[in-house]
Amino acid sequence: MSKESFRQWCAREIGRLDRGDVQAGEAVATATKKAALLGLPELVRSGQQIDAANQPGDALPFLASCIAACLEQAGEDRPLTVAEAAAEAGIGLRTMYGLCERGEIDHHRIGAGRGTIRVNKKALAALQRQGSESVKGNRTTLEQLQAI
Repeated sequence: MSKESFRQWCAREIGRLDRGDVQAGEAVATATKKAALLGLPELVRSGQQIDAANQPGDALPFLASCIAACLEQAGEDRPLTVAEAAAEAGIGLRTMYGLCERGEIDHHRIGAGRGTIRVNKKALAALQRQGSESVKGNRTTLEQLQAI
């Protein structure tokens, strides 16, 4: 199970709790086991405390914290906004938009029409590597300067 599938499961489980399709203790126990499998020790401790206290009202906040933990974990892999990508690359917004328009960097649009652009972090890293290699190739070496 991935963190994303765990996040989705937690969201469905919240709906089931709201409808009364599942008992709070059962939801907390299952979420705690899944968190343990994913290596999320803070959630495991929290789930065990809630399970031991047998407080049904704590199940929804616990599941919400599971969702939040998955989103925080996924933050490392999340795509960047154009502004974030430009800042990380050390270039201007217009330059980053231009790279996207020309298809020089992997990106995707969210929504219809103009939409929102998100830039793939790995593509940004590759572009930065490519840029640093081309800069090295264009540099005038000390030997070339001395020959002039």
